[in-house]
Amino acid sequence: DELELTVDFLIEELAYHKKAETLRGNRRAWVRSLGMASQPTDCEALRMHVGSLTLQVHVAVAACVSSPPKNTPIWTDFLSPDFRYLVMTATGPDVIGQPEPLLGDVPGTTFATACTCNIDLMRRFLVGGGVLPENILIADFSGELENPHPRQLLEDFFRNPGSASKLVLYFCGNAMHDGSWCFRWRPPGQRYAADVKIGPQEVFDWRLKLQPNTVRIPLEIIV
Repeated sequence: DELELTVDFLIEELAYHKKAETLRGNRRAWVRSLGMASQPTDCEALRMHVGSLTLQVHVAVAACVSSPPKNTPIWTDFLSPDFRYLVMTATGPDVIGQPEPLLGDVPGTTFATACTCNIDLMRRFLVGGGVLPENILIADFSGELENPHPRQLLEDFFRNPGSASKLVLYFCGNAMHDGSWCFRWRPPGQRYAADVKIGPQEVFDWRLKLQPNTVRIPLEIIV
């Protein structure tokens, strides 16, 4: 990628105005070849000046040339129309555990809204990659929606892989310090919800019990 910049340079105390010049290239090339240290100056008044200086630098982008990435910017080994997906989320004020700290401070953004965005991005990414919607199961365990027990949902996912060559489990939500995932489970037909914690090792253990060695389908967990 390359930029074309127009640079205008002024030293107020010396009434020195350098004629605007154009720079073309990228940051790496400029750092290599346009460093300021030990470079000669054409401002004669600066050679004898003692005291403070006020610099005004005006930079304008005249042109920007970018090229598409040569490689996909995300590792996509988990994307295939031949895989089946279970996407689980559990976050919000009713869910126990700790939300993950957000990177940066975006006004109006909470961990709950970030999880909702992540789930939608994952769904669109999978569908855009050719995965059929019926091979993507999304379950929200934030306490408002009725769902099967999280363990039942996971065991059904392992027990019925269909023709999938790989199972992918994605969790986005609150967790305990020991890594356990936190769910607010509301059983079908019930007004109240209960707290459920599931450790990743339990997930692997259930999968081993439900899939004998002769037909074991690879499992990938993404958090």
